[in-house]
Order: sequence, then structure tokens, then C-alpha cells
Amino acid sequence: MRRLTINGKEYTFKFSIEASLYNECTEATMNMFLSFGEAQGEASVEVVEGVDARQQVMSAMRKTFSSVANIPQTTLTLFYAGLMECHGASGDNTVRSITDAKGVLADYLRETNGNFYDVMNMMLEIMGEDHFFDLTGISEILKKLNLDGESEKKPGRKRKTGED
Repeated sequence: MRRLTINGKEYTFKFSIEASLYNECTEATMNMFLSFGEAQGEASVEVVEGVDARQQVMSAMRKTFSSVANIPQTTLTLFYAGLMECHGASGDNTVRSITDAKGVLADYLRETNGNFYDVMNMMLEIMGEDHFFDLTGISEILKKLNLDGESEKKPGRKRKTGED
């Protein structure tokens, strides 16, 4: 949970039940992780004989740019989802729609001279702090797809846990 003062009003961002039940939020989050992972995977694939390397690079770039082009909309979706618990119908009812959230986001961007990418990262940080990824099961899916940034355990190596 995080509190921000925007246009003189305090807003609380919380990614809990309301955000997890907002399908657009979980869908946007999964799509973002999967498209970045897919673009990264294509960019790191070895050039195969008989396959046009230029075509491979262009395909990876298209996927990356497509993911980047969607950042403003994804940011708005996450921003709104974070406001739903405390300011939506279950809260004080001051942010009743994504249109209301867009106005608050626009105020925030103007006040901070910020950008969508920075706000998206802040929302992802709050989601992590609020254990949103665990609540929705996204963390389990990412682990199974090995997109969580952790490498798989190597055979024969033990992880140190601090206990002997």
C-alpha cells in the first residue's frame, strides 16, 4: 500500500482483492510479462541456418516496440486497479471509473513531470509489496514459465538457507 498526494488529495494505492478481481489488471500484467519475455527470448535466439537473421531481429524489435507502445494503457489500467480498493465502490467512491482514474493519473504526471513508464514501475513495486502476484497466482505461473528472473536450481548445488 502506498499513499500519494495528488492535486491536494491523498490517494491510497492498494493491490488486494478489488485489484485482483479486476480482470483487466491481471490480464494487462500477464500480457506485459509475457510479451517482454517473448521479445527477450526472440532477441536471444541463435541464428539458425536457412533462417533470415534480419527477419528474426525485426520480429524481436516489433514485439519489443509493441510492448513499449502499450505502456501508457497498461499504466492506466494498473493505476486504476490500485485505486479501486480505497477509492472505488468498496472505498470512498471518489474514483468510480477508469475515466476518473485517468484524470488523477494526468494530474499526477503533470505535478511530478513524470512519465508512464515510471508510474508503471511504481505500480509494479506496490503490487509486489502488497503480494498481488501471490494473491492472483501470477508468481506461480511466472515460476513455471521461468520468467520470474530466477534461474532454475542447478543439480548438485544446494541453496544456503542459514540453517545447518
